[in-house]
Amino acid sequence: MLLSCLFLVDVGSVNIFRESSYCQISEGDTSVIYIQLRDTSVNTAQEGYKPVGRRYIPATGASLKVFIDNSLDSGKVVTKQASQPYANDPSIWSFTIQATDAISGTKAVRLELNEGGKITRGLVSGGIRAQSVTTGQ
Repeated sequence: MLLSCLFLVDVGSVNIFRESSYCQISEGDTSVIYIQLRDTSVNTAQEGYKPVGRRYIPATGASLKVFIDNSLDSGKVVTKQASQPYANDPSIWSFTIQATDAISGTKAVRLELNEGGKITRGLVSGGIRAQSVTTGQ
Protein backbone atom coordinates (compact mmCIF):
# COMPACT_ATOMS: atom_id res chain seq x y z
CA MET A 1 0.00 0.00 0.00
CA LEU A 2 1.08 3.57 -0.73
CA LEU A 3 -0.70 5.80 1.77
CA SER A 4 -1.82 9.23 0.62
CA CYS A 5 -4.90 11.42 0.93
CA LEU A 6 -7.24 13.71 -0.90
CA PHE A 7 -8.30 16.93 0.75
CA LEU A 8 -12.03 17.44 1.07
CA VAL A 9 -13.33 21.00 0.76
CA ASP A 10 -16.76 22.54 1.23
CA VAL A 11 -17.65 19.61 3.49
CA GLY A 12 -21.34 19.51 4.39
CA SER A 13 -21.67 15.86 5.36
CA VAL A 14 -20.23 12.43 4.68
CA ASN A 15 -21.67 12.65 1.15
CA ILE A 16 -21.32 16.36 0.40
CA PHE A 17 -17.82 17.61 -0.39
CA ARG A 18 -15.43 18.41 -3.23
CA GLU A 19 -12.11 16.60 -3.68
CA SER A 20 -8.83 18.45 -4.08
CA SER A 21 -5.14 17.58 -4.22
CA TYR A 22 -4.42 20.36 -1.70
CA CYS A 23 -6.11 22.49 0.94
CA GLN A 24 -5.94 26.28 0.86
CA ILE A 25 -6.31 28.26 4.09
CA SER A 26 -5.67 31.79 5.26
CA GLU A 27 -2.60 32.15 7.45
CA GLY A 28 -3.56 32.81 11.08
CA ASP A 29 -7.11 31.43 10.80
CA THR A 30 -8.44 28.42 12.67
CA SER A 31 -9.35 25.83 10.02
CA VAL A 32 -10.81 22.34 10.15
CA ILE A 33 -9.11 20.20 7.50
CA TYR A 34 -10.84 17.11 6.12
CA ILE A 35 -8.97 14.36 4.31
CA GLN A 36 -9.86 11.03 2.76
CA LEU A 37 -7.23 8.30 3.06
CA ARG A 38 -6.17 6.80 -0.28
CA ASP A 39 -4.09 3.83 -1.41
CA THR A 40 -2.26 5.17 -4.46
CA SER A 41 -0.71 1.83 -5.39
CA VAL A 42 -3.98 1.03 -7.19
CA ASN A 43 -6.04 2.99 -9.74
CA THR A 44 -2.98 4.87 -10.99
CA ALA A 45 -2.69 7.81 -13.37
CA GLN A 46 -1.05 5.49 -15.92
CA GLU A 47 -4.29 3.51 -15.88
CA GLY A 48 -6.26 6.69 -16.55
CA TYR A 49 -7.66 7.30 -13.06
CA LYS A 50 -8.26 10.80 -11.74
CA PRO A 51 -8.07 11.21 -8.87
CA VAL A 52 -5.56 8.43 -8.43
CA GLY A 53 -5.81 5.77 -5.77
CA ARG A 54 -8.64 4.04 -4.04
CA ARG A 55 -10.37 5.10 -0.84
CA TYR A 56 -8.72 3.32 2.08
CA ILE A 57 -10.73 2.08 5.06
CA PRO A 58 -8.39 1.53 8.02
CA ALA A 59 -8.86 -1.14 10.67
CA THR A 60 -11.29 -0.45 13.52
CA GLY A 61 -9.54 1.46 16.29
CA ALA A 62 -6.89 2.95 13.98
CA SER A 63 -5.31 6.31 14.78
CA LEU A 64 -3.84 8.93 12.48
CA LYS A 65 -1.19 11.55 13.16
CA VAL A 66 -0.68 14.39 10.69
CA PHE A 67 2.62 16.26 10.49
CA ILE A 68 2.74 19.61 8.69
CA ASP A 69 6.35 20.16 7.71
CA ASN A 70 8.29 23.37 7.41
CA SER A 71 10.81 22.60 4.68
CA LEU A 72 13.05 25.49 5.76
CA ASP A 73 13.21 24.57 9.45
CA SER A 74 12.89 20.89 10.36
CA GLY A 75 12.46 21.89 14.01
CA LYS A 76 9.14 23.53 13.22
CA VAL A 77 6.79 20.63 12.53
CA VAL A 78 3.16 21.04 13.51
CA THR A 79 1.73 17.71 14.73
CA LYS A 80 -2.00 16.99 14.81
CA GLN A 81 -4.00 14.00 15.99
CA ALA A 82 -6.77 13.40 13.46
CA SER A 83 -10.21 12.03 14.27
CA GLN A 84 -12.93 10.35 12.26
CA PRO A 85 -15.90 12.75 12.04
CA TYR A 86 -18.22 10.27 10.30
CA ALA A 87 -18.72 6.82 11.83
CA ASN A 88 -20.22 5.51 8.58
CA ASP A 89 -17.09 6.40 6.52
CA PRO A 90 -13.85 5.67 8.38
CA SER A 91 -11.76 6.74 5.36
CA ILE A 92 -12.56 10.38 6.23
CA TRP A 93 -10.50 12.10 8.94
CA SER A 94 -10.29 15.67 10.18
CA PHE A 95 -7.92 17.80 12.20
CA THR A 96 -7.87 21.44 13.24
CA ILE A 97 -5.18 23.98 12.45
CA GLN A 98 -5.29 26.59 15.20
CA ALA A 99 -4.75 30.29 14.56
CA THR A 100 -1.63 30.04 16.74
CA ASP A 101 -0.04 27.25 14.64
CA ALA A 102 2.93 28.61 12.70
CA ILE A 103 1.88 27.60 9.19
CA SER A 104 2.59 29.83 6.22
CA GLY A 105 3.26 29.18 2.56
CA THR A 106 3.06 25.76 0.94
CA LYS A 107 3.64 22.81 3.27
CA ALA A 108 4.06 19.08 2.90
CA VAL A 109 1.71 16.86 4.87
CA ARG A 110 3.02 13.61 6.32
CA LEU A 111 0.62 10.92 7.50
CA GLU A 112 1.24 8.22 10.10
CA LEU A 113 -1.54 5.64 10.28
CA ASN A 114 -1.44 3.21 13.20
CA GLU A 115 -3.58 0.11 12.74
CA GLY A 116 -3.08 -1.92 15.90
CA GLY A 117 0.68 -1.39 15.95
CA LYS A 118 1.15 -1.62 12.16
CA ILE A 119 2.43 1.80 11.11
CA THR A 120 1.96 3.03 7.53
CA ARG A 121 3.36 6.39 6.46
CA GLY A 122 2.49 8.65 3.57
CA LEU A 123 3.41 12.04 2.13
CA VAL A 124 1.49 14.70 0.22
CA SER A 125 3.86 17.36 -1.13
CA GLY A 126 2.33 20.82 -1.19
CA GLY A 127 -0.76 19.56 0.63
CA ILE A 128 -1.47 22.72 2.61
CA ARG A 129 -1.23 26.19 1.15
CA ALA A 130 -1.51 28.92 3.76
CA GLN A 131 -2.06 32.28 2.11
CA SER A 132 -0.86 35.41 3.88
CA VAL A 133 -3.71 37.83 4.40
CA THR A 134 -1.35 40.75 5.03
CA THR A 135 0.74 40.48 1.85
CA GLY A 136 -1.70 38.64 -0.41
CA GLN A 137 0.77 35.84 -1.17
